[in-house]
Amino acid sequence: MTQSSASELIGQQPTKEDAEAVTVLCQAHFKGFTTKSEFARRHADTVAMLTRCGLISTEIGRNTWTNIFKITAEGLQYLEDLLEESIYEPPVN
Repeated sequence: MTQSSASELIGQQPTKEDAEAVTVLCQAHFKGFTTKSEFARRHADTVAMLTRCGLISTEIGRNTWTNIFKITAEGLQYLEDLLEESIYEPPVN
């Protein structure tokens, strides 16, 4: 996700999908989750979208992969921008 597309989202009313994306980003940042976990299954569409956008990944180094999703630098910046704008309250888990 580019900075311009992220800034276009700031200030808009959050949708259910937005809230789910924040939940997945927070989980990837604070705890991580495995590719076959119940969490990954429950949020499969959002995990796929965030992975495709480069906001979460299982890559831990150049050509090195694991089975645990973690937030990327871009994902962390996007999450911080969203939370800074106070659109979202961090999910309680």
